[in-house]
Amino acid sequence: MSGFGKRGASSNKPGAAAQRPAARTTDRLDQRPAPRIQNGSSLHWGRILPLSGGYATEVPDSSGVYALMSGKRDDDVVFLGGTKDLRSEFLTETKTQKTLAHPHAEYFCFAETPAPYEQADREIQIFRRRLGKKPLLNSGF
Repeated sequence: MSGFGKRGASSNKPGAAAQRPAARTTDRLDQRPAPRIQNGSSLHWGRILPLSGGYATEVPDSSGVYALMSGKRDDDVVFLGGTKDLRSEFLTETKTQKTLAHPHAEYFCFAETPAPYEQADREIQIFRRRLGKKPLLNSGF
């Protein structure tokens, strides 16, 4: 009996294994999902963007919360903040991180919200509950 679909069907065709596509080894930044900065949130986090001026057009010029990230994982968030203009904050952080000898962040992620500062405080508290500490640059040290 054949035709269980792709997962259950056994192929008796010769060379069937050779026809499988090769596994992708490249990690494409534009296909990576946004971090799960918080669970059960009403916020819609955008995708992770590199801190590069070329991506500024993908960031809206509206209010929201943003995360600066040193890597790809959820616990690589180094700062959570709120701003009235996400695009200008993105450009400011891009310039700031380039001037540092050892940049803290390489990536930027954002979510639009009408109350950015209150929401940023909530995000920091949720992050603290999940990981037992505040993000590095929110800790005050």
